[in-house]
Amino acid sequence: MGEGNRREWLARLSLLAASLLMAGLLAEIGLRIVGYDEKYFNPLKSFHRADPRIGYRGKPGFEGRFKRPDFDVLIVHNEAGFRRQEYRRPAASPAQRVFVFGDSTTWGWGVDQGRVFTDRMSLLMPGYEVTNFGLTGSSTAQQYLLFEGAVRSMLVPGNDVLVMFSGTDWNDNVQGRIPAFVDDDGAVQLGDPRGFGSPLRNAIGQRSYLANFLSYSHNLWRARLRQAEGARRALADIGAIPSGKSRQVARDSPEYRIVRHLLGEFEQSCAERGARFIVAPVGAGKRILEVASELGIATVPIRPALKRARDGGRIAGWTLGSDSHWNEEAHQIAAEVLAESILREDAATR
Repeated sequence: MGEGNRREWLARLSLLAASLLMAGLLAEIGLRIVGYDEKYFNPLKSFHRADPRIGYRGKPGFEGRFKRPDFDVLIVHNEAGFRRQEYRRPAASPAQRVFVFGDSTTWGWGVDQGRVFTDRMSLLMPGYEVTNFGLTGSSTAQQYLLFEGAVRSMLVPGNDVLVMFSGTDWNDNVQGRIPAFVDDDGAVQLGDPRGFGSPLRNAIGQRSYLANFLSYSHNLWRARLRQAEGARRALADIGAIPSGKSRQVARDSPEYRIVRHLLGEFEQSCAERGARFIVAPVGAGKRILEVASELGIATVPIRPALKRARDGGRIAGWTLGSDSHWNEEAHQIAAEVLAESILREDAATR
């Protein structure tokens, strides 16, 4: 290519780059003028930021809409970066405090402000202070580190520490932001936090309406494709997979040993402070109930109450349409089950 042709191509590329830049700038201005309502599709990057200890945590004081095909809800974080509770009240005594840990269900995925089960527990438990430490996408390892850093030192006799255990936690402990592993001596170790994306990319995504719009549109398109593919596979698999069957974690697997170790650490830490530790399986949770039984940990299964409510006609179902997370009705039922259990146990120990 001659010098003249090279200059011509560079001029064309420069013109194209300038045109794209101008088009992007005009689109950004246009979205702001017409009052575009920022809609977030990926709550992990949109609502959270990197944290050197637990991998990431919620952005303090964040407020924004979380929209997917099955819901469109308002998400508000408190000053600590956790889901703001609308009905939280101070405890009548230092002993009457409940600290709740978990992943997206506890955070309140797809559920509006004031509808998360911890909010409903506050209404059902006058005199108790219920604090939500839910962190979407988190593993048991992250939840334990969060507990150690934020709650352990303030526990007093009579407090309750509740972990909502999801089926995804088995794998998340191994492949999540805080990778756990069993070393050559058989001991469970926690690795260093994994990265949380490029700071420049995150900053652009947080400040640009155009980047938000493009990201939202792209993710929505991908979700609808996955939704359609899931429906197609479900139709193709009718009769092929026994209802209610799921993969069971082997007792000699790293996943099992890691969860057993982490829950044991939770239990020991709580016992040292005179607090009660409780595990509540979000799903069927047969294997996690076995782990808890081995360790002598109290459990409060939620699934049986959801099934009774559905079979009795109180609710049509407990998930957000094609999304497997709990709907508002399920959060209300979970709150009732958890509140009743905690109040009953507290009354029995006084």
